[in-house]
Amino acid sequence: MKKALSKLFDAVNIKWFLFGILAYTLILATIIYGFIMPPLNQYNIRTSNQDGINDMYINLISLDIYAAIDSINSQIMDLEKIESNFKQRLIAANEFNSIIQAIDQSCNQTKIKIRKLGPIDNPKTISNKFTKKFIKADLSGTFSNFLNLLLNMENYSEWLLIEKLIINNDSDSELLNYNLVISVILENSTL
Repeated sequence: MKKALSKLFDAVNIKWFLFGILAYTLILATIIYGFIMPPLNQYNIRTSNQDGINDMYINLISLDIYAAIDSINSQIMDLEKIESNFKQRLIAANEFNSIIQAIDQSCNQTKIKIRKLGPIDNPKTISNKFTKKFIKADLSGTFSNFLNLLLNMENYSEWLLIEKLIINNDSDSELLNYNLVISVILENSTL
């Protein structure tokens, strides 16, 4: 066996052995470069594209956040306007009787007869900030005049809420009886 190896070694010179190793390395490098490098390059390109897509997604999310913040800010401004309008229409405690006088004047203007008009002594507190005081009104008149009265009351600068409305037709005439409970909102700090 030693002789066979020595003959083989003598037959193959060292230069051919080195040439074989070099050829094997070149073939292996060509295979690696030809078959492995293109998918590796595609992987690198797709990875960089994915990073760009992630950056775009983050930018879109940040734009959505800015749009949401702008929307919330506009809603806050709308709520502040509503709150300001609400507070402007509140009545001071010392002006409560002037509302009764204003209702009396509106009844006279719209030709509604007042049978009874006055405050009810059972105010209700609303969330510790506001108080509702009630006015009882027993009226009579035609329905069209009553609608005109409601339109006048709607145009008051103060909040007037109709809590209860009963319409009775006691006779054959076109006059109707109206029983109303009207509430007025007062701010507790003004009490």
